[in-house]
Amino acid sequence: STPQGNTGTTARSWGWIGTEARYETDAEHGARIAADLSLSRARIAAETGRAPRALVWPFGRYSGPALKAARAAGVGFALTLEPERADARLPMALNRYY
Repeated sequence: STPQGNTGTTARSWGWIGTEARYETDAEHGARIAADLSLSRARIAAETGRAPRALVWPFGRYSGPALKAARAAGVGFALTLEPERADARLPMALNRYY
């Protein structure tokens, strides 16, 4: 857990490396997200025959390194949880109503 007592990480939060008493660097955070995306996209492709084109950001939030990793993984659009109209000019941050 982090110094604040939190456990787990998301695409928005940098992971705590307890053995080194520090948070991930931006590069480590991006690499973790890239690895998660690679694994999940491969699993979905194996089960369905096609890799997903979309991503729903966990809790509707994401970080700069996560956005970069998603684009590099071939994600074409992503959804947030912002209660606003979606803006097609922002395909990696399409708002949606919860």
